[in-house]
Amino acid sequence: MDIENDLLKLFNQYIKANSIFADVLLIVPKTPQSFSKFPTIVFLESSNTDYANSKSLNRQEYMDRLTYTVEIYSKDITINNIRYFSNAVIKELNNLIYKFFNNLGFNRVVSNRGEYMDITVDRHISVFEGKINNWNGKII
Repeated sequence: MDIENDLLKLFNQYIKANSIFADVLLIVPKTPQSFSKFPTIVFLESSNTDYANSKSLNRQEYMDRLTYTVEIYSKDITINNIRYFSNAVIKELNNLIYKFFNNLGFNRVVSNRGEYMDITVDRHISVFEGKINNWNGKII
């Protein structure tokens, strides 16, 4: 099981099925060199490490600790002659991102505004942590 790609596919489907910005939204697995489309969500697996407290003595059963960083980059946008301010775009997407990870059993450990060199672009960063069992592939 490739948890990073599997989660990215589920994330992409969930966000695009539930967001009013689905038609203009770009979701990518790594930070682009430059941003040409807004809003953009960067979905990164920050860490996938052993969770030592969960290993069986023979190491056949174990858990991995997963950490995902999700960044939203946004500007004011107009869709169907309706203007959406950047903070409203970020708020809607951030709520959907939280619901997605919360429903899977992840905990949000960070959610705050981030700086970006282009002052016309707003950035929001969220970090989520969870654990996955090797024996059944379930996130706990």
